[in-house]
Amino acid sequence: MRTATILVAAMLLAAPAAQADRRFTSKACKCSFIVPPGWKVVANPEAKIESLGRNRVVPRCAFGLIPTGWPEKYARGEERDFGRYAIEVWVLRETFRQAAHEAFFEQVGTLRTAWRAPDFEPEKRASDWILQGRQGGRSDAVPIHGQGWRGLTGTAAIGYYAKGGGYRGMDDAYRAVISTGHRRASVIMADNPFTHKAFRRLVLSFRFE
Repeated sequence: MRTATILVAAMLLAAPAAQADRRFTSKACKCSFIVPPGWKVVANPEAKIESLGRNRVVPRCAFGLIPTGWPEKYARGEERDFGRYAIEVWVLRETFRQAAHEAFFEQVGTLRTAWRAPDFEPEKRASDWILQGRQGGRSDAVPIHGQGWRGLTGTAAIGYYAKGGGYRGMDDAYRAVISTGHRRASVIMADNPFTHKAFRRLVLSFRFE
C-alpha cells in the first residue's frame, strides 16, 4: 500500500500543472476581463474588428479572442463559417441604451411604439427587454451585474453560412451589453454555439478600469 501511495504521489508531482485563467488588461481602453487558458486576445487595429453601428470603421477599443485550435477543435469538421474570433468585445463611449440597441436588445415599449403594435408581447411590461434574432426570432433578456456595472445577456438565433458560401441554417449565438451608467459600456458577442461557458465567465469578470 505504501509503494502504491508513493507512486501516485510521484505521478501527481510529475504531471504538468493545470493552466489558470488570466486577466487581460487594456490600459488604453481602461478595461480588463478573464481569458481562458490557451486563448489569445487580438486588439484593434490588428484585429480589424469593425464598429457595431452603420459606420463600418475599425474602432480603437475592440478585441477578438481566439482559442487554441479555433474553430476546428470546436466545430468538429463542420463546414459552417464561425468567423476568425470565438468571442468579440467592444468598449464604447455610449449610453446603455445606445449600446443595447447595437447588440440587438430592445425594450418592449420601444418596439410597440416603433411597430405601432400595442399588443406586441402582451404578457410583458413596456420596460422589459428582449433580444432579437434572425427571422423575427426573439428571446428574453436576462439582467446581470458585475463589479461597478449592470447589463443584459441572452441567447439569439442567427443564421450560419458555409465557408465557401451557401446558407447552413440557424443556431445559437450569445450576446451581452453592460454599462456603468456613465457613458461607459461594453458589448460582448459570440457568434457560435460552442463557447457559452467561456463567454459567460468573460462577461461576469469584466471590469471598467
